[in-house]
Amino acid sequence: DKQKAEARYREADIIGRPVLDYKYLLGPAPRDVSNALADFFTGDVTAAQQFKLTMGIPLTTFGKIATAKQLATTGIDVTEQEKVKKSSEVVFNVKQLYYGILLAREGNRLLNYAYDQITKQIDKREAEGGGDPVELLKLKIFRSDISKQLQEAQKREILALEAIRVLLGLDRAQSFDIKKTRLRPVDRQLK
Repeated sequence: DKQKAEARYREADIIGRPVLDYKYLLGPAPRDVSNALADFFTGDVTAAQQFKLTMGIPLTTFGKIATAKQLATTGIDVTEQEKVKKSSEVVFNVKQLYYGILLAREGNRLLNYAYDQITKQIDKREAEGGGDPVELLKLKIFRSDISKQLQEAQKREILALEAIRVLLGLDRAQSFDIKKTRLRPVDRQLK
């Protein structure tokens, strides 16, 4: 887009300059005009030449050239701003995906902790003789729900990593991962 706008500016810039045009023609002319066809094939031909030179200088353009240059300059500026806007959008999307992945990993860590604690409770109750079978069944169902949530979170994390790969233009054969950091809790309270 920027190259198109710059080409429009160059086109507008050339319009106000003097124009020099030339034409050069070269062709056969028979020496015997009364028998031109036979003269042409026998090789008795001379060259007829014409050279034409034209020069034009615009006296006034009624502001059209200045307006065209101004519009082309504005177009160049707009394309520069569009480039900055698009790069800012890419940076924003990458940051959003990055922090989303960190949040997903933090959620996975908490879900794994809950899964382990529920598994310990189920094992403890089964070792003690079961206790209330309804409560034990509720714990097993809850553990199953946490397992499903863990699988969904892992799928979403993989999708977010692939989205980052696309945004950054990385090759599929190239392996990458984000920095292993943890989110810090915010020390402010919302009212």
